[in-house]
Amino acid sequence: MPERAEAMVWEMVSKGMKPTATQSNLVLEAWSKAGNMRRAEMFADRMDPVSRNREEVALATEETYQILKEGWALAGVSNEIQDRRELSGRMQNAGISHQAVLM
Repeated sequence: MPERAEAMVWEMVSKGMKPTATQSNLVLEAWSKAGNMRRAEMFADRMDPVSRNREEVALATEETYQILKEGWALAGVSNEIQDRRELSGRMQNAGISHQAVLM
């Protein structure tokens, strides 16, 4: 299922369309719920405001980071999101307060 969702997003990109934040977050959520946080993080990196490829998909939103937080919680590391400083930095680059998500 996550593979198909991501493939649909990249098909949109290949046709010159830019997926919305909601569509991009659905892919992120699919990877998270499938327990594949590595792929979720890889996709989230494409949504990062400082990513060279950010024009392909929508920029990260508060919901993006909430999905990552919940995915890491499901993976059993809710208090140690892979690298909190990196996540906090990404959120700051996106103009999102970490208090809005990490509480």
